Amino acid sequence: VELLQKSSVRAQVGARLAPLVKKLERGEDVDVADLVSLSAKLDAGYAEFTPATDVHPSAGIYIPSFYKPLDENVGGFPDAGLTLVSGITGTGKTSFLIELAKCAARNKKRCAILTLEMTMNQLVHRLVQIAPDLTEKQKANILLAEDVYTVDEVYAAASRAVAKYPGLHFVGIDYADMMVADKEQSESVMGRVYTTMALLAKKTKTPVILITQYRRLQEGQQVPTIEDIRYSGRAEQVASMILLLHNPEQVWSRTRMENGHNPLPRIEGMADIIVGKLRYRGKQKGMGAITVPWDSGRGA
Repeated sequence: VELLQKSSVRAQVGARLAPLVKKLERGEDVDVADLVSLSAKLDAGYAEFTPATDVHPSAGIYIPSFYKPLDENVGGFPDAGLTLVSGITGTGKTSFLIELAKCAARNKKRCAILTLEMTMNQLVHRLVQIAPDLTEKQKANILLAEDVYTVDEVYAAASRAVAKYPGLHFVGIDYADMMVADKEQSESVMGRVYTTMALLAKKTKTPVILITQYRRLQEGQQVPTIEDIRYSGRAEQVASMILLLHNPEQVWSRTRMENGHNPLPRIEGMADIIVGKLRYRGKQKGMGAITVPWDSGRGA
């Protein structure tokens, strides 16, 4: 019986590999995550369903981000989950992503950032501004890519990075809208972006941090909510965590007007990271805002 099971595994993996091999022979791109997954099945045996008795329970729903405010209030990143970071243009979304990369690099963790809007040179310039004391060895832990544009290219590039650098701490993508630059944005198009990035996190077992933007806030609105994310329906469904950046010091808008209706006080030199959604209960007892220092000179 055991021999038949092994033969069955090889036959099924072979059938899945055959079309991928043909693509490679033609010089076409393939999903590296599929190759890694099929290779693992050869080692572990193939089964569509696994008895719960054969599955090792994992208490580690969150992994440390090494960014103190996030770790202390939430627990870190959702492991193998999609984290959306959203905010108005100019509120520090890219700076926040760089801050997370800096914290990981200082703790000897590699991360990968796919910069779709800025060039790698511009991103490194921002990195030097935010963390001038980062050593060359620590900087080498931050992997950068700028030559990917579509959601499928991002998925393939990130899968290759995870395969090449086992134990990658997170994959950061800046930002969602740029993956559909050649298409008309719609609920279905953006929904595919959010869903594909969530699948990337699950399939590679690596946290994915996706930067996205708000649509224009409604008249008189002071504080953003998850409904303000562009095409938020699918984003709300597939994201494991949603963080909303609220920084009235950076953008001149109604959020700076003192009319008594703002539930978050405006404090000079401070910004808020609003926890808009948590799929898994972390250290935070409920939804709310984490107030953090903001150095406008360094942009972090």
